[in-house]
Amino acid sequence: DTISGIWKAKKTHQAITSRKLSAVISKMVLYQAGVILFFVLEKYMLGEFVRLFTSMPYFLTKCVAIFFCSIEIVSVNENIKEIYGLNLFQMFKNILSRIKTTKDDITNIGKTE
Repeated sequence: DTISGIWKAKKTHQAITSRKLSAVISKMVLYQAGVILFFVLEKYMLGEFVRLFTSMPYFLTKCVAIFFCSIEIVSVNENIKEIYGLNLFQMFKNILSRIKTTKDDITNIGKTE
């Protein structure tokens, strides 16, 4: 996210300030503290309760990590969208649609023979 944000600032001729860059440190500390907090909570307090619903170890911690990753992915997508006008999610959806259409075509060819 930081790299794509700097790239966006360069391409759109925005100033890169120390205030904006210091937000990176705050965000990293927040993310790491969140993951560590949920790890400790799950390890020492909620572990048995969570295991009633899933057998996956550290399920809540993994959910928090996935949440933070999704925030970053959305942010990178927004930066690329602003720089190039490309929506990576829409492109991925189009690729999946093409793959499904090709698979259906291949399946239908096998049925007609």
